[in-house]
Amino acid sequence: MLFNNPIPWVKETNYLGVTLDTRLRYNSHITKSCKKFKIKLLKLQPILRKKSKLSLKNKILIYKSYLQPILSYACAIWGNTTDQNIKKLQIHQNRAIRLITGAPNFIPRTILHEETNIEPITQLIQKLATTFYATISDHENPTINSISRSITSNGTRKPPTTSQVIQHLF
Repeated sequence: MLFNNPIPWVKETNYLGVTLDTRLRYNSHITKSCKKFKIKLLKLQPILRKKSKLSLKNKILIYKSYLQPILSYACAIWGNTTDQNIKKLQIHQNRAIRLITGAPNFIPRTILHEETNIEPITQLIQKLATTFYATISDHENPTINSISRSITSNGTRKPPTTSQVIQHLF
């Protein structure tokens, strides 16, 4: 009840740019992120492709500034999504890196990541989530601050003291 009105039950909702579903699988969020990424990549394609006069360094800077944040927004929240969703994100990242470098499909993506110094999605999620959880211990909000006490030294979350069961983040 909110102001004497019942709150309707929905299968998914948006909150601060993250689409939450009833099972916290984040399928809709990942799909929307991939769609947004693809649209932005198409708009930036003229300056990112091989024939562009921009240097590789500048293309990578554009990728990291405009495209990568679309894929990684709020990843500390949805980072425990399914492997299938992570794979979708990785495929989109691979397409962008191949566009930027002009590399053919037979070159392994690991080499592309090393040469461009762009982290694979799984490493990026883990780095951003670890940084996020490391900073919340200094937060002035006591509720947010208490979350930091539920994180172990290796970055995983301790189970809550209630009967809920929370899967480990990483």
